[in-house]
Amino acid sequence: MACGRRLHLTRAITVLLTVVGTVIVVNILLLSSGSRNDDRLVSETRRAEKYDDQTLSARLTAHIRDLQNELESKRREIAEYKESMELLVSARKPVEPKFRRLMDARREKLLLQVVNTVAPVGANGTVRRGLRYIGCRELEHITVTGTAGSGYTKVVQKGKYNGVDVAVKSVAMSGHDMRVCLDNGMDRRDCSALSNYKIVKEVALLQALAHPNIIKLLGYCFHGGEDGSVTSIMEFGAPLDVISLLQASWEDRFRISLGLAQLLAHLNSSPIGPVTLHDFRLQQFLLVDGEVKLADLDDADSYAPNCVEDSDCTLEFPGTSFQLSCQQSKCSSWSDKSNLYNAYRYFFVYLLPFEAPQALKPLVDEVMNKTATLQWSSKETVSHLERILQLYQSGAYLQREGKADMTGYKKLPQSDVRGAGDFDCLRSLSRGACAVSVFDAQEAASMCDRDRECQGFVLTSKKTWIGRPVVYFKNNVTSPVENADTILYTKILAPT
Repeated sequence: MACGRRLHLTRAITVLLTVVGTVIVVNILLLSSGSRNDDRLVSETRRAEKYDDQTLSARLTAHIRDLQNELESKRREIAEYKESMELLVSARKPVEPKFRRLMDARREKLLLQVVNTVAPVGANGTVRRGLRYIGCRELEHITVTGTAGSGYTKVVQKGKYNGVDVAVKSVAMSGHDMRVCLDNGMDRRDCSALSNYKIVKEVALLQALAHPNIIKLLGYCFHGGEDGSVTSIMEFGAPLDVISLLQASWEDRFRISLGLAQLLAHLNSSPIGPVTLHDFRLQQFLLVDGEVKLADLDDADSYAPNCVEDSDCTLEFPGTSFQLSCQQSKCSSWSDKSNLYNAYRYFFVYLLPFEAPQALKPLVDEVMNKTATLQWSSKETVSHLERILQLYQSGAYLQREGKADMTGYKKLPQSDVRGAGDFDCLRSLSRGACAVSVFDAQEAASMCDRDRECQGFVLTSKKTWIGRPVVYFKNNVTSPVENADTILYTKILAPT
């Protein structure tokens, strides 16, 4: 720990520089693996030059043609979807169907059940307690407090239900998808049905894929009508942003990385087969009580390309590609590898390396290298991250020999230093203070010894998510006060 006085913006800038360096090193490693990509790069350059020579008119014409094809495909989706909407067409009032079959029209093979129950089942198979199931009748008791976000298809509103924050999802009737659909000749009913189908699909997936790192479905309502209007209610979470992530402690960033890896391993062995997250971005995830959760599933499916030989299974990303194997006419591990590399480039590279405990850095570096080159599966990544967690939680990373030496500190039980002596440090769990998790008082003393500004620390009864105690390092310990829940340790200064 370097407990110098630093602003949190400095931490963010430092992490960004570290990330840039990490990406450069990884790219060099990838490039040094061979020159097999040279011909492909030359070919891509030539194709790019040829494309640039096209006229603007030709490019626009091609774009319009693609859009027309996509709209025609969506027309077919609506036609196939009407079968699952027939029960709703005849409804004259909001209903809560006991059972409904939904088909993913795009793949024509993913058959899921949406079941209304007295209380939705939690990720571990137990009935959720504390929040009553929210159905059509309960919607009127939700107090909407504002808009939480919106996308191409949906709008998400923040609401209160029985004192609990919830997220209410419905179709954005003036959103991008509706506008494009209407502008291209489809009627409002069909456009609305198509948009609502994405919410229906997400409800089905949330029930089929329940997991601690997937947002909880708290309820939903089929309103009836020909457009199949649907409202879903989820638990509420905080959006992720790069600056907040970079300002978080390494322990909290590690928690996000581990949770994400566990999510990907779950998706790869889910009840409906391997699931690919096509829209893998920071904005698709939320933080709920410090746990990262996937919040948007309408662009997830079990797609894997058909193939004849390995060359048909090239997984492309900006600046790099990976060759997968063709097995039984399908590209093997397509979903898992695609999800894992996206996790690396959008999360791991920002969250894992910076401020990792010195003794754990070789293990962290191995995780970075193996995920950057897709040498591991998501399951293997989870196993190695859990090993790092075990070493961190048990204190084994400290590699101690002999008995603890606290002779340089005076111990003052039931004492504290309130409102004085606080300063910023890089690994802090909170702003305006140097609050750090430690294995024990001996580790805290060792960290304080390495910082010239530190004159002592307060060991509190607070615990982090893995049970490590929180200490507050102080640069002034001259005015202790009584506190039954803390222990104050002050440096014994050598005589001058």
